[in-house]
Amino acid sequence: MDNIQDYIKKLKEKSFYKSIKKAQKRYKSNILNKMPSNRKITQKVEAFDSNVTKRGNVPPSLVKKGRKHPVGPILLVVFIFVVIGSVIVQMLSIIQKSKIF
Repeated sequence: MDNIQDYIKKLKEKSFYKSIKKAQKRYKSNILNKMPSNRKITQKVEAFDSNVTKRGNVPPSLVKKGRKHPVGPILLVVFIFVVIGSVIVQMLSIIQKSKIF
């Protein structure tokens, strides 16, 4: 018993305990007794335990799906080649027409 009483005296002398007591007086509440009830703790533990078995099983509606391109990559390359090629051909024809030989 003496050890416990000595421990309590040392605890009361520490600044942390004093600051808690000051806060209790200031806000007129008991900060040390603000623990959740056993019922709430039990509910949270049960919710966590039931969630453990569901990990990794995400509903399909929440899974982000990769974007699918409406045009295939080969068709896109052919289209870009045709557009850029036609621009180059048009520029060459304009340059040839503008030169006087």
